[in-house]
Amino acid sequence: MKVLRFVWAVMKSKIILLFILLFSMSAKTAEIKFLYAVSDAVEIRMGKPYGICAMKGELYIADTDGQLLVYREKDKELDFFEVDVVLKEPLGIACFPSKGIVCVSDGFHNRVFCFDKDGDTTISLGNKSKLKKPRGLFGDDKKGYLYITDVGNHSVFVFDLKGKLIRSFGGRGHTEGKFNYPTNVWVDSKGNVYVTDTMNFRIQVFNEKGEFIKALGGPGDTKGFFGRPKGIGVDNKGNVYVVDAVFNNVQILDQKGKGIYVFGSAGKKEGEFLLPAGLFIDNSGKLYISDQLNRRIQVFQVTGK
Repeated sequence: MKVLRFVWAVMKSKIILLFILLFSMSAKTAEIKFLYAVSDAVEIRMGKPYGICAMKGELYIADTDGQLLVYREKDKELDFFEVDVVLKEPLGIACFPSKGIVCVSDGFHNRVFCFDKDGDTTISLGNKSKLKKPRGLFGDDKKGYLYITDVGNHSVFVFDLKGKLIRSFGGRGHTEGKFNYPTNVWVDSKGNVYVTDTMNFRIQVFNEKGEFIKALGGPGDTKGFFGRPKGIGVDNKGNVYVVDAVFNNVQILDQKGKGIYVFGSAGKKEGEFLLPAGLFIDNSGKLYISDQLNRRIQVFQVTGK
C-alpha cells in the first residue's frame, strides 16, 4: 500500500510539473522587434533628444540642443518644426492629434509653450501659472488636458488648452502621493495618471482626481525595480513601460507592477542605449525611445503580452 501511495505521489508531482510546463510554453510573453532609428538628416543634426510624441504619422521630438524636430514616417523625412518662440532647452513634449497642437516644456525658460500646426503660440505657461521647473508632458487629447511634471514644485499640474489650471497634486516627500523629482507622466485610457517619481525610484499611480492608487517598483537592479526611471507609457492592455537611464534599458511591468520583460543595455547597436530618456507608445504597439547620447530615436514594435 505504501508503495502504491509513493508511486501515486510521484505521478501526481509529474502531472503537476507537466501542467506548469505546458502553461509556461503557451503563455504569451512580450516580444520586442526593432523597426528603425531616426537620426541625423542631410542638413539636420540631432543633438540630444528627450521628449517624443506621435500623431497622424508624424513624430515630434524635443531636442535639448534648442530645436524641435518632426519626422514624417511615410516619407522617412526629418525636418525642423519651426515655432515663433526661441527655445533654448526643449525637454518634454505632448501631442493633441484632434486639435493639431503640440506643447513643449523648456528647461532654460522654465515655461511650457503650446503651438498650432503652423508653429504659432496658443498658450504660454510660466511663473504666473505656479510652475517652477516644468519637465515631462502628456496630452490627454480626449479631455483636452495637459499634464505637467514640475521638478521644482515636486508636483503634477493639469491645465486645459486655454491655460486654466484644473488641478495640481503632490509636493516633496517620500510617502504615498509625494514626489522627489517627478520627471515624466502618462495618462491611460481609464484616466489613471502614472508618474515617474525618479529619485524615489518608483512609479506612482493616481486616479483622474489626483488621488493616490498605488506605487510600483522601488530601488533595485532586478525586474520591477529601478535605478533612475524616466520616460513612461501604458499600452492598450495596461502594461507599463519604463525607461531606466541608469541601466540603459526599458522595463515592461504588468498592471500589478510585476516586471515581465526587460530589454536594452549600454551600447550603440540596435536595441542598445546610452542615456535613454523619453518614451511614447501608440495604439498599435509601436514604441519610440529617445536614445540621448546616441543622438537618435529608436522605434520598436511590441507584440504578445
